[in-house]
Amino acid sequence: MRPRRSNSGAEWSRRAGIRTRSRPRPTALREQLAQLEKSVEQEKAQNQELQTEQEKLLAQRDDVSSQLQEVNRANSRLLEQLTERGQEKDKLQQELEATRKTADKRKAMLDELAIDVAQEKSRHKEELSDAWLQHEKETSCSRSIRRGV
Repeated sequence: MRPRRSNSGAEWSRRAGIRTRSRPRPTALREQLAQLEKSVEQEKAQNQELQTEQEKLLAQRDDVSSQLQEVNRANSRLLEQLTERGQEKDKLQQELEATRKTADKRKAMLDELAIDVAQEKSRHKEELSDAWLQHEKETSCSRSIRRGV
């Protein structure tokens, strides 16, 4: 069975959820439409500004990204140079240490040679002194012999 319908139009409108009393007037709808259009235009303008700002920011990001890549390449080159300089420094320090060892050996040899020369000179002086004394004795003897003869 079908539900019973009321013959009243108001009853039907009430059940359907339609309000008949508060229908907007056409001028109010036009005003509302104009406000909505104005709001849409403002939103479009704001959207355009945001897109322009976004494009600027993207361009800046790309510039900064390029600069970062350039800085990273420069840092890599500097790191290579620093590593090379460190290796050169280590090599030079090794060479310096070897040169110092050689210089120390040469100094020790020169010191030893100086001691040997000093000892030889001292021995030579002693021999010369002994020879001189011997000569003086012989000369003295020979004078005595000549005087005595």
